[in-house]
Amino acid sequence: MEVRVDNKVLLVTGGAQGLGRAVALEAARSGAAAIILTDRHKERGAEVASEILKLGAKAAFVAANLDERDGPAKIISAAIDKFGRLDGLVNAAGLSDRGSVAEADTALFGGRFGCGFAAL
Repeated sequence: MEVRVDNKVLLVTGGAQGLGRAVALEAARSGAAAIILTDRHKERGAEVASEILKLGAKAAFVAANLDERDGPAKIISAAIDKFGRLDGLVNAAGLSDRGSVAEADTALFGGRFGCGFAAL
């Protein structure tokens, strides 16, 4: 099944590595106009933004920590300032070093650390 995101501006949290990186790169291959990445890892985020640019989509990186009270507002403002709008969100931020799916408390996989997609 092919999923297209033609001409969409997407925000991908956790975009510097793992699932977030993979989603961001696939979105660029699937027609996204622009992708804004956010993560705590500035250097890796800049590398992924460069990869996205090579695939033909616009890209920007915002270093942010979703644990900070003003983090989400900062990220959304940056996306709108840079690209004029925001069409969708992929929340792939989270830590996997706190336990495996089989062993960790289920609270780690829900709430603000859960993964998901929202069309705005």
